[in-house]
Amino acid sequence: MYVLILALVLVVVLVRSRLIWTAIARWFAHHSTLNDKVLNLRFSQKLNRYIDRPTTRNIMLGSSTIAWMPNTFDGKVFANLGVASLCTTHILNSLHHVETIKADTAIVYIGVNDMIRGTDSRQIARNIHTILTTLDARQILYIPIIQSSYQEFLGRERLDYMLDINRSVSTLIEDRRNIRTVTPTFAAKDFGADRLHLNGTGNAKMKETVEEALRDL
Repeated sequence: MYVLILALVLVVVLVRSRLIWTAIARWFAHHSTLNDKVLNLRFSQKLNRYIDRPTTRNIMLGSSTIAWMPNTFDGKVFANLGVASLCTTHILNSLHHVETIKADTAIVYIGVNDMIRGTDSRQIARNIHTILTTLDARQILYIPIIQSSYQEFLGRERLDYMLDINRSVSTLIEDRRNIRTVTPTFAAKDFGADRLHLNGTGNAKMKETVEEALRDL
């Protein structure tokens, strides 16, 4: 009993200590930096493998939603360059490689992880615009950030944040004839347990929407 009380007192002291909070903050900062390096490396490796041996002139670019999607749409095969947890900044860090790609069709979905990090909405929109306009593709299917159950769960402010990004990107790319915006709609049942990622039903809807858009190009 005394040992338990002593342990609880020690926990309280540590929690109130500015030193321990500083250490925790530094650890998280280091972890974020390390995570950035890992993501930059993963994307760069995937990108370079494709550039060295392009098996198709169709590409998919983005984070986990792209990474977990099928790579064949209406009989057309795509090189999947998606990396889970990827942000717009990671793609921008490899932009000098991205701009060397000569694609026929590109599917792009990016930005949701920037939101999780709390990046300014206008900055996210500008980053997405830079990525889309740097891609040398005959046609680009751009998917705005999805209004998931997760976004709705976080409240009105979060939804406004997401909508501001989507509106800003729409304004920035409105004069780009090779970019078509594709906006799938999903129900709560289309998302997994985390309310953010699509489940099997959601991915089937995404595939159907993309295929319809490809047929209309």
